[in-house]
Amino acid sequence: MHPSNKKTNVSFLSFVGIAFQMIATILIFTFLGLQADKMNWIKSRIPVFTLTGIFMGLGVSFYSIFKSLKNLK
Repeated sequence: MHPSNKKTNVSFLSFVGIAFQMIATILIFTFLGLQADKMNWIKSRIPVFTLTGIFMGLGVSFYSIFKSLKNLK
């Protein structure tokens, strides 16, 4: 295996890992928001905690991606 192929495989695997990390983070925060909405703390038709969980998951995952890509170079 040539050194360039090995570097390509490593960078590909790191990007796949970043994608799975992003998906997992968003799903965990969404799940937590859904559970909080099931407790029915706020009497509302809008799923406040689910939406908050989604946006928090997006924020945390984007922060994690930027941090990982900065360390990748």
